[in-house]
Amino acid sequence: MEFTRVQELLRYDPATGNIYWKVGKSNILAGSLAGRLRSDGYRTIKIDGRDYYSHRIAWLLVTGMWPEDQIDHKNGIRSDNRLENLRECNSFQNKQNEKKKARFAGIPPSSKLIGAWWNSKTEKWCSDITYYGNRVVLGSFDTEIEAHNAYKKAKLRFHDFNPVPRSGNSDELF
Repeated sequence: MEFTRVQELLRYDPATGNIYWKVGKSNILAGSLAGRLRSDGYRTIKIDGRDYYSHRIAWLLVTGMWPEDQIDHKNGIRSDNRLENLRECNSFQNKQNEKKKARFAGIPPSSKLIGAWWNSKTEKWCSDITYYGNRVVLGSFDTEIEAHNAYKKAKLRFHDFNPVPRSGNSDELF
């Protein structure tokens, strides 16, 4: 998609990060919010039969260029496309700020603290971190807090792009 085509169709509001249609078409009115909000929290906009992520279009409208690789939402809100919340990154950098998730598919997490998980075989709290696709084992600990603190310390060392853990939910402790 060319920059000039996007410019003729869409307008970016830097205060909100929203993108609006400049022109009306079929059942869409000029001035209406562009795109649809997907179930995963991203907004997409269909242009000439193809879907584009709105954060990539926002980047294009502001900078005049498509991002070279990926765009990260600093605050983790996938629909917040204000330029101050967006930054270019590669896939390894983008994975540095993933929210807490289950250790293994289908198994609920054993801790609300990011980076800590219970090892039933050793009966210890464990911690590890991923660094450029490699798992780094941080050790086994007597307490959940110790495992979590080991993760936070390692995150400061290994995740220079995003050194502070992002919460998976509002009551998660850091």
